[in-house]
Amino acid sequence: MPGAGKTVSEDDRRTVPERIADALDYDIAAQSFAIGERLVEVQIAERFAVGRGSVREALRLLAQRGSVQLSPGRGAVVCGYSLDRLADVFAVAGMLIGLGARYVAHRRHVSSLAAIRERVAKIEKMVSGGFSDPLDFATAVGGFTAAIVVESGNHDLRAQVSALLNRSVWRAMWEHPCDHLTLQRQRDELDSIRFACRRIEAGDMDGAELEVRAFHQRHCDMVIAELARQRGERPPMNPPLAAEPRGAVAAHAADPVEQRLAGIEAELRALKTEVAEARPALGKLWPERA
Repeated sequence: MPGAGKTVSEDDRRTVPERIADALDYDIAAQSFAIGERLVEVQIAERFAVGRGSVREALRLLAQRGSVQLSPGRGAVVCGYSLDRLADVFAVAGMLIGLGARYVAHRRHVSSLAAIRERVAKIEKMVSGGFSDPLDFATAVGGFTAAIVVESGNHDLRAQVSALLNRSVWRAMWEHPCDHLTLQRQRDELDSIRFACRRIEAGDMDGAELEVRAFHQRHCDMVIAELARQRGERPPMNPPLAAEPRGAVAAHAADPVEQRLAGIEAELRALKTEVAEARPALGKLWPERA
């Protein structure tokens, strides 16, 4: 039976049914149980050394989460975590973390910005040293998003994100990484994080929220695509963000240097067009120079 060696911890603050439900939910998220498989109360009670009443309450909790379905005559039947459901969990997390970035950009406390820069510096060091273990890299990226949530100063937001990310499905995915599997992907992730960090430091609330949500969505896309490959399924279509992230030049418009660079590039493009249009006339005057 999955997780047969695991029992519930005596020093855990959760109730016994909650601990059992979380352990079973982890197994379901890790696909240790097949969809449609029946969870047998007697086996669960033996595994966790608890009474049948605690097991029934745990199964009711799993039914509320949508991980199992309680059917008359069959008991608890595993529903599993579909790719659509996982994408929904990611979407909610992205919205909340993006909102946290908005708060940080609005507050712009020196200590908050320093804490976020510290997380970014850690990721930069990892990338400069070459390919990192995907789990180690994911942990560092998680530190960046955690810093955003904590430094938002919004306690309700922090509680909501904590409750969401402590779910068993996240632990299962973290123990079996589906993203950051190549050095190039880790470099791309660092670029996205740097870009989001600049928006936060600039006090651009809209840009900070959008860039963090886009960064989180790209991570979601990579995870869902890898899971779809493993399962032999087609990835679900995710709803688009409210607005597309702005390009590098537009997003850095507040930076005078970036504004000048953008102007120079525009002038070069215009000059190139003028030369191309004038070439036929030049050929008539000086054929040897056309």
